[in-house]
Amino acid sequence: MTFTILIPPLIGGVIGYITNALAIKMLFRPRRAVFVFGKRLPFTPGLIPKEQARVARSVGNVISTQLLNAETLTEVLTSENMTEKIRSGIESLIEKNKSSSASVGSAVLWFAPREDAERAAVGIRGEAARMIYERITSDTAKAAVTEAVSSRIRGRLSSVGFGIFDKIAEPVARGVSDSINGAIADNGMEFIEKLLDGEMDKLKNTKICDLIDRFSDKTDAVTDFVMNIYLRVVREHLGKILADINIAEIVENRVASFDVSQLESMIFGLMKKELNAIVYLGALLGFLMGWINLLFRF
Repeated sequence: MTFTILIPPLIGGVIGYITNALAIKMLFRPRRAVFVFGKRLPFTPGLIPKEQARVARSVGNVISTQLLNAETLTEVLTSENMTEKIRSGIESLIEKNKSSSASVGSAVLWFAPREDAERAAVGIRGEAARMIYERITSDTAKAAVTEAVSSRIRGRLSSVGFGIFDKIAEPVARGVSDSINGAIADNGMEFIEKLLDGEMDKLKNTKICDLIDRFSDKTDAVTDFVMNIYLRVVREHLGKILADINIAEIVENRVASFDVSQLESMIFGLMKKELNAIVYLGALLGFLMGWINLLFRF
């Protein structure tokens, strides 16, 4: 009698166990559609193989918008812990290369292919030239040139003319300053680019140890300068960088390219404990339902 009472709960537990285990397997199996008499059987292929493209798109979207978005990465990359690590890395790199006889140009090639390095150098030169040109052709710079020329001409004319040329000093100074500012506007960019080319060639051929020795008393200032550039790039340009990289598309393409067996192994590897818990929970619920069924009979 006692054994007979146990049969329904045990059967319920076995059914619950098998049902949940089968349901989990059916997420991935069968991996291809099954046809009988030209008709596709329901639930074939499994849910993951059938919806792999949609799952890949959803995973990519979640990772790019919720996990690796610009706000989250900016917070991590500009955190005190991260900035301290980067600062320590810069200081360690400077200390390590104090005796290096390698040139700056060869050191750059350790980190990037020649073509990329040259492209970056051209970009840096162009950006630096543009910034300098904008400064020297600004209204403030023009006013400074005009004031300096006027002061110099007034001083010279006053010293030789005993005040006779005071009335013509201002027009002459204005004409000279306008000519200077015009020449700067017309030829300044070309001159700056040539100057920067020469300075960059010198820098490329400079030994790292000589460069560090030259700025040995400015190590903290150099480190602060590099850190400020890093923080500015992260805060102002990380969003555009991520948009150009398109993390969502990368993740989507990667997940969509996975073989289903590879995807199954990955998910089971990550969630084996949780999936087994679902199977055992099915057995427990089936066992309890068996007892409830007995109570209703009595």
